[in-house]
Amino acid sequence: MGVWAAGLFLALGGCAAEGPLHPATGRQFSAYTLEIGWTPSLHRIGNTNRTDTLTVPAQTLYLWAFRGSIPQDLQKTGESADDWRDRGCRSYGPIHFPPVVLSPALRKDILALTPEETDKLLSWDYQVRAACLGFAQEDFFEEAARTYTAFSNSPAAAILRGSAGKTVRRDALIRDLAASLGSHRSEAIRLRCATDQTSGKAVFDRVYIGIRARRLALFPAASSLADEPPTSAPCPESFLIPAP
Repeated sequence: MGVWAAGLFLALGGCAAEGPLHPATGRQFSAYTLEIGWTPSLHRIGNTNRTDTLTVPAQTLYLWAFRGSIPQDLQKTGESADDWRDRGCRSYGPIHFPPVVLSPALRKDILALTPEETDKLLSWDYQVRAACLGFAQEDFFEEAARTYTAFSNSPAAAILRGSAGKTVRRDALIRDLAASLGSHRSEAIRLRCATDQTSGKAVFDRVYIGIRARRLALFPAASSLADEPPTSAPCPESFLIPAP
């Protein structure tokens, strides 16, 4: 992507969400995943050919994605959750990318939350991650911004920012993050790492947080957390959270 197309994954199974977002009939799910990226890691691991030209946002934590995991109707066809993460709405067939039309204030907010986000990438985000689920454009991006802000202002985000420049232990960090949200559900949080181009060592890249669809409006309350499927690039036992 687009840098933020990776993040709100809808967990497997469940029934239709009640709250800010309403999926199309037949495309229900039970949970979301908010995916938050770590800006210093983005600059160090070189996972984009534009690494040297990215403008560092004011925050170290940025919105990487807000998207759905595999809906029930695709599960019934045998498609895997990983396939859905990779393909999104393309699992239903070819898609097109008409411009996204947002209110000026929301467009400004969304563009500010992710390094190098553009109107073209907003269209990609919406068409690949949300359009086939029946979400209205304004509702989808409003909820993405609200959920990101809720996490960014949480004690969990403060722990991550306070760990910048330190080598941490994966399991202890996950427990601390969950506890800071008032929960013992360590399965609700997954950490993704990448490899530093210079040192060859593992560095923190992103955090995934599972959120119950019916309790999305309550996030980051402990009661809103849901189990999150493992990431395809998990962090090793210890790793660096690079400093800004």
